[in-house]
Amino acid sequence: MIDDYTTNGISFETARNLLFNAGAKKVILLALGRYKKGREGIYQYENYEFKGDITTNKYGYKLLSREYIYGNYDDSAREEVKRIYEILNK
Repeated sequence: MIDDYTTNGISFETARNLLFNAGAKKVILLALGRYKKGREGIYQYENYEFKGDITTNKYGYKLLSREYIYGNYDDSAREEVKRIYEILNK
């Protein structure tokens, strides 16, 4: 999955859990930027248990665990994002 920006990772974590629940063996998530720096930009790594058919509105889920991951903001990553942009737009 590629996303332009991430804030806390909740959308990524939802998609990651849904893909693994559907049988994916490996999921790679790539965000090209981050909206918040420091303590406010904590990534929330979450694991869910799904019950029912997730392709309909007849399912439920339960949060099994949550881990807060504190990363370092890296301004030099801008060059990497620029290179990825160039590769994707050739």
